[in-house]
Amino acid sequence: MFDGLNSGPKVSLGGRGHGRSGGADSRSDFLRRQARDREERERKRVREKAATKIQTAVRCWRCWRAARNAQRAVFDKRIADIAKVEALLPGDKRAVFIFNALPHLFKSFVFFFSPSQDLQRLASVLEMLRFSAGQTGAANYVLLALSDEDSRRESCLTHLRGLVAALLASGQVREAAELFLAIRDATFTQPQLEPVHPSRSPATIASIVKGTRVLVALTREAFLTGLPVREPVEESMVKAADLFTLCCAGIQQCDSHWHQLLTVTLLSAPLVDKVLIASESRANAHRIPFPGVLSLLPEPPPEELADLTTLLSEELHGVVRQAWFAGNLATLLQKLVSSGGTTASRSVTTAWLCWAKARLPVEFWQVSAMGPGAAALAQIESPGLAKIIVEIIDADTAREWLPSILSFYFSARPGASTPSGSALAACSSRGDKFAPRDQVLQELALVSGLLPKLLAFVLVLVRCPSVSQAFGRLGPPEFDNSTATAFHSFCLLFSAMLRGSFDADLFSSSSWLRPEDLESLVPFLNNLALQFMNEFPDQRSLGPRAYALRCSLVSLVRSLYDRHRQYAFLPRLGAWWLVPELRQVLQDGPLAELSADISGALGLGEEASAATASRQGLASRELLETVLAETPHMIPFEDRVALLHAMIFSDQETRPDTRAPWARGSLPRHRIRRDYLMEDGFAAFDALESEADLRSLFVVEFVASDGSTESGIDGGGLFKEFMIYICRSAFNPEYGLFCSSSEHTLYPFPGAFQMHSNATKLFRFLGKVVGKAIYEIMLLEPQFSRAFLNKVLGRQNGVEDLPSIDRELYEGMLRMKEHSNADELGLHFSTSVATAGGESQEVDLIPGGHSIPVTQDNLATYLHLLADQKTNKQMEEQSAAFLKGLQCVLPLSWIRMFDSRELGILISGSSAGFNVSDLRAHTVYAGGFSERSPVVAWFWELLEKDLDAEDKGRFLMFATSCSRPPLLGSSRSSRTRLRRSWSSLACHSLCCLIYLR
Repeated sequence: MFDGLNSGPKVSLGGRGHGRSGGADSRSDFLRRQARDREERERKRVREKAATKIQTAVRCWRCWRAARNAQRAVFDKRIADIAKVEALLPGDKRAVFIFNALPHLFKSFVFFFSPSQDLQRLASVLEMLRFSAGQTGAANYVLLALSDEDSRRESCLTHLRGLVAALLASGQVREAAELFLAIRDATFTQPQLEPVHPSRSPATIASIVKGTRVLVALTREAFLTGLPVREPVEESMVKAADLFTLCCAGIQQCDSHWHQLLTVTLLSAPLVDKVLIASESRANAHRIPFPGVLSLLPEPPPEELADLTTLLSEELHGVVRQAWFAGNLATLLQKLVSSGGTTASRSVTTAWLCWAKARLPVEFWQVSAMGPGAAALAQIESPGLAKIIVEIIDADTAREWLPSILSFYFSARPGASTPSGSALAACSSRGDKFAPRDQVLQELALVSGLLPKLLAFVLVLVRCPSVSQAFGRLGPPEFDNSTATAFHSFCLLFSAMLRGSFDADLFSSSSWLRPEDLESLVPFLNNLALQFMNEFPDQRSLGPRAYALRCSLVSLVRSLYDRHRQYAFLPRLGAWWLVPELRQVLQDGPLAELSADISGALGLGEEASAATASRQGLASRELLETVLAETPHMIPFEDRVALLHAMIFSDQETRPDTRAPWARGSLPRHRIRRDYLMEDGFAAFDALESEADLRSLFVVEFVASDGSTESGIDGGGLFKEFMIYICRSAFNPEYGLFCSSSEHTLYPFPGAFQMHSNATKLFRFLGKVVGKAIYEIMLLEPQFSRAFLNKVLGRQNGVEDLPSIDRELYEGMLRMKEHSNADELGLHFSTSVATAGGESQEVDLIPGGHSIPVTQDNLATYLHLLADQKTNKQMEEQSAAFLKGLQCVLPLSWIRMFDSRELGILISGSSAGFNVSDLRAHTVYAGGFSERSPVVAWFWELLEKDLDAEDKGRFLMFATSCSRPPLLGSSRSSRTRLRRSWSSLACHSLCCLIYLR
C-alpha cells in the first residue's frame, strides 16, 4: 500500500539512464529505433505491394496466355475444318464459304497473334484473304470495307489493319505491300483506278495508311525499289510507283494532323524523285504527277511538332530522314517549275524546303562527296534550285520572302564552330558553314535580284549617326539577329558579284549600284571592319556566327580594295582606306623605321581627317596585329615593307652562327656546275628542308665546264649570280613550268605536269627560291601575273583577273557578253587547256559540259565558269606546290600583309623607274672622288638626261642584280651594301665607287 512516504522503485520519464546525460542517450536510441522500425515497415509494405502487382501480372499473363492458346486451338480447328470442307465445295460455293469464315478467323487471329509463334497461321489467313479479294461481287471480303452498314464496314477495316500490322510486325514488308495493292485492286476499278465508291474507297486506303505503319515501312525500303543501295529493275519501279500513288490517295483523305505527318513521311523516303518519274511514265491517268504530290503539303510548315521531330530523326541508309526530305523537296521543286504548278504550290513547297533545311543535323553537313548523303546535299545546294527559288520569290509578291531565303542560304549550319587560323585564310578557304556553295552564291549574286534588296537594307546602317551605332545594330557579341543575317548575306553576295562581274557592267550608269551609294558604302564597310576588329581583336573569342560575319565583311572589304586598285571607280576613296592611328602604333614599336612626316607620306586630305576624327581610341598593338592579318591595306604599303624588312633583320640577328659574316667559312658550300645549274640548284634547295637551313647564308661555289672549281669567295655576289641564272632558266617559258601572258607576266603552265614528271617538286623548289629572295631582300627579274599571285595569297580570282593571263580571251568574253543571241555562237560548257607539245585538250566546265550548249539564259554562268577555269582551277595544283615551298622560308602571315600587286613589287620591284635624285642624295664617294669631280658630274648628267628607261634598267641590273629599283628607295637600302663601277666612255677610264646607304 502506498502511504506517501515509502517511494519504492522510481521510474524515470527520460528513459533508463536515470540522469540528464543518460536520459539524453536513451532518447536518441529510442528515436533511432523508431526510425528503423518505420523504415522496415515501409520496405515491407512496398515489397508486399510489388509482390501483389507481380502476382497479379503473372496471373493475368497466364490467363491471357491460356486464353490465347485456347483461341489458337479454336483457330487451328477451324482452319482444319475449312480445309476439309472447301476441298469438297465447287468454286462459287467455296468463295462464299471462305467469305463467311473469314470474320470468325480474323476475330480470334487478331487477338492471339504473336510474330514468334503464329507465322504459319498468318500465312493461312493471308492466303484465304487473297483468294477472297480476287472474287467479284458479294464473295469479296474486302468489299465489306465499302458496306453501307457501319458495323460491318468498321469490322472489316479493323481486320484489314490488323492483318497488315501483323505482316509488318513479322518483317514481311513485301507481303504487306502486296496485300495493300490487293486491297486497292478490290476497291478501285481496273485499269483506270477509279474508286468503286467515291468516298469509301479512298477512306479504306486512308484507314490502312493511318492505322498501320505501312507507309513508314515502305519508305524505309524506298518503296521496295532497292534504292539507294542498288539500281532497281523495271518491275520494282512499276510496283513502287503503284504504292506511291496509292499512299498519296490515302493521305488526301486524312485529317490535318495525319495529313501533315503522313505527307512528310511519304516525301522523306530515299530518292522519291526516281519513284515519281516511274509513276509519271505509266499511262494511267490516275497517277499523281509532281504538282499533285507537292499539293499534299499543308500550309504553313509547323513551328515544332513532336511526331515530326521523332520521325525525321530516323536514319535511312546512313542518312537521316530530314536530309532525304529536304533533298527530295529540292528536286521536286525544280520538277514542279518545269512541269507546271501554281504559284501557291511553289510557295508552299519553298516554305517547307526552308523549314526542312533549317533543321538538318550537323552530321549531314559533314558527309563526304561519295557518302550516302552526297545526293541529298547536291540536291539542296544545286545552282538550279537557287535560280528557281529566286524566280518563285519574284513571282509571289504577296509574301515577304527575304527572311526565309536568307535563313535558307545564310543561316548557321548546325555545329558550326570557329575555325582555327587567321580570319583571312578562313574567308578564302570555302569552309564557311554559314554560306552556300560558290556556284550557288554566283547564281544568287549574278542572276537574282537579292542584292538590290539587301543594299537598301544595308544603306539604312550606312546612314546611322556613327559606325559604332551601326555595329551595335548587328547584335554583338553573338550577332544572332535578322540584321546580322541580312548583312552577312549582303557581304557574301557582293563579294561573289565582284568576282563574277565585269567592270563595265558593275560600275556603269545602268548598274543597280549607284555611284553615290558606292561612295558612302565603301568607307562605311572599311570603318565597320575596323570597328569589328577593334571590339574583338582576338578572333578566337568569337562565336560561330560572329566569326562568319567577320569573315564575310573582311573578305568584302579586301575585294573592294583590290577592285579599286585595278579600276579606280571612285578616285576620292583613296584616303579612306588608310588608318593613320595604326601608323602611329608602328612608329612607337621597336621594329619598323618610319618617316616622321606621317600626313605627307600618307597623302591624306580633308576626307582622311574626317575619317580620323571618327576613329578615336582605336590604336593598339593588338589591333595592329589583327589589321596586318586581315585588312593590311589600312596601313601604307611602304610601312608594311619596312615592317617586313625589320622583322627579317630581327630574325637574321638571332642567327649569328649562320648569318654573321664570320660564319661563311664554316657553312657548307653548294657546288653548282654551270652546265647543270638547274639540276644542282634543285638538289641544293631540296636538301634544305628546315626553316633554319633555308634562312642561313647560301654559300655558292661554281664549277666550270672542265670540272675545276672557279676562283673567288662568295661574299654574296656569287649567290646573287646563282639566283639570277636560276630564275632565267626555271621561269623561262621554254622550260615548261611557266608561260608568259600578253602583259609579259608569268603564270603556271597548265601542261607542266605532262612536260615534267617531277613538276610538283620543281614548283616547290621555285617557291623556296622566291621565299629565299624575299628573305634576303633581293629583287628578282621575273614578274608574275596578278592571278597567280592571288592564288599564292590564297585568294580566289574573278573575271577581272583574267586579263593578267589572257587579255585576248577577256576581250572576246566582253564581245560575247554583248552578243544579242548567244545560241548562234555554237559554244558549249567546255574549254581548251594547253598541254605539252603545243597541243590542247577539252575540259568540261561542268559535268557533261561538252554536250550542254551555251544559251542567252546561261551565258553569264558560262562566262563565270570559263574565267574560273582559266584563273583558278587550271593553276590550282601548281600554285599549291609553289606556296608550300614559299612557306618553308617565310610564314604566310608575312606575305599576306600584301595584296597581289604589292607582292609582285615585293618580289620583282616596281617597273615605274627609279628616282635619280634619291640615289644621288644617298651616295658615298670613295677613291678620291667627290660630288664636284668632273667625272661624277658627267655621270649624274648622263644618268638623269641621256639614258632611257631601258639603259637605266641595265644600270640597276649591274648594281643590284635587278633592273628595277630597291623597294623603299636608296634611303632604305642601308642593309644592302652594293658596289657600282662605271666607266666613262666619253672622257676617260675612271672608276666611281658608289655605296648605297
